[in-house]
Amino acid sequence: MNILLFKKLGTYLVLSLSLYTVNAESNQSRTQANVTVFDGYCFQNYDSYNNIKYMVEAVGGKAIPEKLINGDPVMRKLGGSAYSIILEKKMYIIGYAENAACSVMTKSFESDDVVRLLNDFYSMKLIQKDTNGMQVTEMYEIINDSTHNGAILSVVYAKKNSGIDVGTISFLPAKTIKKTLNNK
Repeated sequence: MNILLFKKLGTYLVLSLSLYTVNAESNQSRTQANVTVFDGYCFQNYDSYNNIKYMVEAVGGKAIPEKLINGDPVMRKLGGSAYSIILEKKMYIIGYAENAACSVMTKSFESDDVVRLLNDFYSMKLIQKDTNGMQVTEMYEIINDSTHNGAILSVVYAKKNSGIDVGTISFLPAKTIKKTLNNK
């Protein structure tokens, strides 16, 4: 069996186990569920976000209409797709643009806990933090990982005093960062 095929099979096994875990453990923390969904849908599919469509269909998710997706200028320009899924009575919005980036948005987003857990799973360092307006955007570079060195994890969340508990975790693969920097 060639190495690439073996890697793909391993990735699909990890995705299946991640999704099973989210569905099976009702006592799983909200933070763990948020990071697990992000990892299973976005991070593990970095080489082909089009796999997400099939994963969403497998759990009964629904496509978000193109008119709503096109409200985001980046998604409109890059031809993005977005879906909603419900796992353990919690809705997640998953959006991606093939060969660009992938994001998971949800409510009940404890930003400090999410960042702490992300740092446990992915070795990362803070490279930018923007606190203007009602939201906070934190950008982290993945380090010490031969496959993902230079990739960016972005965590966006509403400020604590805003009364909003929605947040987003996004992944920009290293190849996307390199391509963007080379086009400047």
